[in-house]
Amino acid sequence: MTELVYSDLEVPATVFSMAFHPTEQILAVGCIDGSCSLFRVKALPESSELIFTFKCHNRAVRCLSFTANGDYLLTAGSSQSLKLHSVEHLLAGEDNVTWKKVKAHAAPISAMLYLGGYLVITGDDEGTIKMWNLETQMCTMSVKETNEGITSLAYEPEQAVLCAGGADGYLYVFDLASKELLMISENLDDEQQSMLFISRKDPYLVTGTLEGKINFWKMDQWDLPCNAFHVHPDSVSAIIAVTDELYLTGSSDGLIRVLSFMPNEPLGMIGDHDFPIENLTLNCSKSIVASSSHGDCVKLWDTSFLVEEEEEVEETQPEQLKIVPKKKKRRNNRKKKSKPISQNSRFFSGL
Repeated sequence: MTELVYSDLEVPATVFSMAFHPTEQILAVGCIDGSCSLFRVKALPESSELIFTFKCHNRAVRCLSFTANGDYLLTAGSSQSLKLHSVEHLLAGEDNVTWKKVKAHAAPISAMLYLGGYLVITGDDEGTIKMWNLETQMCTMSVKETNEGITSLAYEPEQAVLCAGGADGYLYVFDLASKELLMISENLDDEQQSMLFISRKDPYLVTGTLEGKINFWKMDQWDLPCNAFHVHPDSVSAIIAVTDELYLTGSSDGLIRVLSFMPNEPLGMIGDHDFPIENLTLNCSKSIVASSSHGDCVKLWDTSFLVEEEEEVEETQPEQLKIVPKKKKRRNNRKKKSKPISQNSRFFSGL
């Protein structure tokens, strides 16, 4: 398969946040000057198209998220406000703010997580976490367990568990059904900068830390990570799942790595920046990852071969199990099927 190549996207100022539309190849990019730009992403020889740039906040746009149906774009950041923009109007070249909450927090908003439906979670630089109902336009939960900033958020829907990383080195775990604190981890002396839930059979929380470690947390065992490994030389500021077995990390050494989950191994590298990577986001088909560093440029990388590798392995497993019924370890089968990965000449370089 031919690797797709994308031109870089130029924006008015340093990139602070990014989000892909849930159904279309549209990327929203938030900047330090309060502006937001929408692009229609296309592979070369075509050029990606700038759709619209608008001023959505007075200060840095730290957080962006599209709603599940793609009709609205949520923005938040240093101005402490939360806004909901009509995507239909943005694509037509005008900003229509459907709803806004001025001073949604008493401090700059540092993290935001859209849960689906009408619910969104926000966290700020002084440790407050809030849940908002976009239908009623009301704050339905407000908790504060630390005076340090909220660095990252992740949600596990089956058990309604919300996890929040604090700049103080603790992991905070909440039950969103009861809106109560479940547990605070032991202090790790290491900031959980990025996080996601990933699952093969049971869900695990995977966090990237300031010191470059990847920590694994088992559900209902939140005092300490159940496992960890150190593959990054420095901080892991971005982490995002491609499949239930593969995820990407962005580190301060400028590399975008591919790592496997169970077994926990570094597999290769798909892209790089000259400076530390701050943001990663995948498109709806998980065939493109957008990355940003310290500058006014967004890079785009082809990840379709990772998704196709996963699909090919899943399709061949039933036949393999019939041929060798006593062989129960599927991990070895998956690990050997690396042909689609090797088609990307950059993949194994730089480790």
